[in-house]
Amino acid sequence: MANFSKSDLEFILKQIFIAEAHAHGASLIDLLPNSQVPFGLRTVDGSYNNLVAGQSEFGAADNSFLRLLDAQYRAAYAAPGNVTDPQPRIISNLIVDQTANNPAAVAANGGADPVISPGQDGVFGTADDKEVSSFPTSRRTPV
Repeated sequence: MANFSKSDLEFILKQIFIAEAHAHGASLIDLLPNSQVPFGLRTVDGSYNNLVAGQSEFGAADNSFLRLLDAQYRAAYAAPGNVTDPQPRIISNLIVDQTANNPAAVAANGGADPVISPGQDGVFGTADDKEVSSFPTSRRTPV
């Protein structure tokens, strides 16, 4: 069971109010004291992750990642002391994959029986249900 202080809950509520005002058409720039504060909730597609004027689409879905310098590629694992990954998405994919296909998830499960996930549709008993590893929840020390 998580324990929250009054200030934790007040902060969360403030973020919800900012997100609601933004959803109703208010500009995040006008709602926040400056473009650097981590206040409010951002959109799922990544728009408004960057609140610097003219950069609201930086990091948003379906946009090019702009380069400041020319690309310099090295062969994977070529130079001692440099770590390069020939499959940069593998770590992200392993983090979200809690199925038996991921040996790290199976090991972290500690031998517990898998649980059923409702899949992407969020409904149990449909074709996309699958067994996933169950992980113990972390315990937060009360403040």
